[in-house]
Amino acid sequence: MKVTVVTTVYNGEEYLQEAINSILNQTYNTFEYIIVNDGSTDSTSQILNRIQDPRVKVIHYPHNEGSVKRLNEAIELAEGDWIFIQDGDDISYKDRIKKQVEYIQNANTNIAVLGTFMECITGKDDIDQYRLKAIEKYWNTLDTNEKINYEKLRGCPLCHGTVAFSKKAFFKAGKYDPNYKIAYDMDLWIRMGEIGLIEKVPEILYQYRIYLKSLSNKNWPETCNEMMHITCKYIRELIYYKHDRPKFVLLGTKKAISNFYINILPYVDLEIVYCTGGRILEAAEKAFKYVVNHKADGVLILEGYKEDYIVNYLKSKGMKYNSNVFRLQNGTN
Repeated sequence: MKVTVVTTVYNGEEYLQEAINSILNQTYNTFEYIIVNDGSTDSTSQILNRIQDPRVKVIHYPHNEGSVKRLNEAIELAEGDWIFIQDGDDISYKDRIKKQVEYIQNANTNIAVLGTFMECITGKDDIDQYRLKAIEKYWNTLDTNEKINYEKLRGCPLCHGTVAFSKKAFFKAGKYDPNYKIAYDMDLWIRMGEIGLIEKVPEILYQYRIYLKSLSNKNWPETCNEMMHITCKYIRELIYYKHDRPKFVLLGTKKAISNFYINILPYVDLEIVYCTGGRILEAAEKAFKYVVNHKADGVLILEGYKEDYIVNYLKSKGMKYNSNVFRLQNGTN
């Protein structure tokens, strides 16, 4: 199977060599490895220029233009039928490519994206172990296509660096969207999930590094806002595409609702007909009545507002999750 591994890096001198070595030392060694230096100003260029392996193609750009643009450019050049992502600060287990290739070749289904289980590691930062275990549990619990689909409109069900995906499906889905700077992978998986299945090798094959300077950690509120925008966009495009402008009840804390009105609602084609941050049971009952009486098409619940309780309550009334009840990320807590 023709395989291309892709890494984009910007000022990644601290962890880059370890990431590269984890690919060059793979037990499956028939691949090309495209590494894109996105205008780094540290010693990244020198690290890349020392590589002698003929499987590696290094591309240096003079200016930083972001991971999305560089990923799309690298995949345009890729000779492989399947693209494997390796983030520049993470580590792949030595059998990662081999086991993902075997899974794809033995599958009886139309797989578009294949991730793996993962574990969290740290750099020099002192990161709370509870947080690391929570991240591992979240991603590794989403171990079937059904569970991934259940989660895909709320958050990102795959650790980006673990994935292999069909290049054909990638281009058919429209590539990474440059409108997103952080949650671009979540956006892509939703679109690729409309083309084929998204599955995982049920084995830890990747180490995901958590540190305070990473893009998502530095900009957590912005990350959540991008994820909410993506959720609302695909609620509109995939579920309510027959509606002129779908109407929703919005439930959340006052702070979360305010953030939604400022940073999300002006940029999505949805209408909020009622919102509340009041008592939970009253809010859930009110939301249900709005939908039953055809004053609203569905309910949006911002996390941090007893979302599990409200989802279960509305489901007990006959409403359906990811059909007319949706949970959205919230970075304001």
